[in-house]
Amino acid sequence: MPKFIIISLLILFNLNLSAQNDSIRSFLRDSLGKVIIKSGTKTNLYIGLSADGSNSIMLKSDVGSEALQWNGHGFKRLTRFNAHLGRWVSLDIFADAMPPKTKLDYDSNKGVLMDSVFYISGQGIIELNSIDPDAGLLGIYYTLNDGAIIKYSDPIMLKSEGEYKLSVYSVDNVGNKEKPIKKTLFVDNTPPLSHLDLVGDKFDNIISGRSSLSITSIDALGVKQTFYAIDSGTVTLYSGPIKASTIDEGEHTIKWYSVDEVDNVEETKAFTFYVDKTPPMVFEEIVGNTYIVAGKEFSSGRSQLRIAAVDNKSGIKEIKYSLNKEPFTIYERPVYLSDILGVASIKSFAIDNVGNQSISDTHTESFTIPVVDITGPQISYFFTGPKTTIRDTLWIGPKTKISIHANDNGAGVSKINYQVKGTEERLYSEPFTVETAGKHEIVCNAFDNVDNVNLLSFKFNVDNQAPKILYHFSNEPHSHITENDKRIPVFLKGLKIYLAATDDISGVEKLSYTLNGLSENHYTAPIEWLKPNTTYTLVIKSADILG
Repeated sequence: MPKFIIISLLILFNLNLSAQNDSIRSFLRDSLGKVIIKSGTKTNLYIGLSADGSNSIMLKSDVGSEALQWNGHGFKRLTRFNAHLGRWVSLDIFADAMPPKTKLDYDSNKGVLMDSVFYISGQGIIELNSIDPDAGLLGIYYTLNDGAIIKYSDPIMLKSEGEYKLSVYSVDNVGNKEKPIKKTLFVDNTPPLSHLDLVGDKFDNIISGRSSLSITSIDALGVKQTFYAIDSGTVTLYSGPIKASTIDEGEHTIKWYSVDEVDNVEETKAFTFYVDKTPPMVFEEIVGNTYIVAGKEFSSGRSQLRIAAVDNKSGIKEIKYSLNKEPFTIYERPVYLSDILGVASIKSFAIDNVGNQSISDTHTESFTIPVVDITGPQISYFFTGPKTTIRDTLWIGPKTKISIHANDNGAGVSKINYQVKGTEERLYSEPFTVETAGKHEIVCNAFDNVDNVNLLSFKFNVDNQAPKILYHFSNEPHSHITENDKRIPVFLKGLKIYLAATDDISGVEKLSYTLNGLSENHYTAPIEWLKPNTTYTLVIKSADILG
């Protein structure tokens, strides 16, 4: 009758997996028939005749203990001598003392380890893998931020930005539990913040060729790289301030962005700027009259030296000038040339709002100021014809010519105006007369060719009254006759005619007469020796000193 020995192995142990419903078997047989038991597990052996193990008897060890226990890792062998077979029979059991090994898998190329914290970007995806070469893997378990134990089934998604404390371990099929792997991770979804600075000469968005563009970036984790491109140029790694001297003059747009250590990319920023490398142009002019005489240029004292500057873009910041090698002064308003006597020289330059300065051999524009003529013409007058002074009063006649003369040693005489008070002003062109009797005043002004003016007035009296003529006959007429409708007195032989003249102002200059149209005679004595029976026509003339 055959005999059957049934050995039942019962592996009893406790494993706290309260968050899972996973059951751990006491022992197992793998696909190759190998019996695996957890190392250190107390095992009871039974012997019986039934295949189902009923009515079996528990065996004891040599030392009297009812339970057997294998320590260490590896194969363990039970042996007994089979007298029927005449040899030793062995039972091999594998004691499993090694827990599974879990590996955390995340994209380390997109992460960085700093101070024991692993930083990752975007949506953090963590995959867990574990292997157990003996009893096989029962499950992988993890906690986040000391929360509930979760059995791993799908990749762990860390969606929100912030710090996570991850604890991971695995358990094999015979209850070997791995020591928890603890990691601190930080999900960083915030890109760097970059700022563009215009360094050097600037005005609004305008910079000079001496300026530079500097990009500053900040990030909590750290900035890995900054890139930029100007206009449609190549995207370039930023390594330091961009010199405006390497950029053509004109308007440009710079675009830039930064990337942090976990490859968060900043949104591209843009800024439009203008590179102004052109200095201002300076213009100097004399505002007011100028005139050239014999190749020499003159200006009046009322003339102003004006300095103007124009700039292609940023505008004028200031203009400076120097007169006659004096220190440079800021130009604020026109300079009157009356402050400058003779020939003067000026040097000037302008600076625009980004520091570009007008350039010449001496950093200036040179200009020679004309000879300054601040004096009006010298005016004089004179009378041609009868004139006399009576008790400090000048008297002229109605036919006396009045001449006005002007002389200017600078720019030369432009015109002379005169006005007899009470009449309209006239342009003087030739000598003139004043025929109206009485007191008169003439005001005249003379202009030179740079509009300097001088004034002169003078007074005089006009006497336009002829002397009063008196005549007297030595005897009375004894009768009258009529000829040609004229009543003519008739005198006796021996008649003498006496003549005289009076003048209330200048006095009588001349008294003359003619008889019957014959030659004029200067009256010096009574007229006598007249022929009898003759009709005479006597014409008497008298003139005062003023004609």
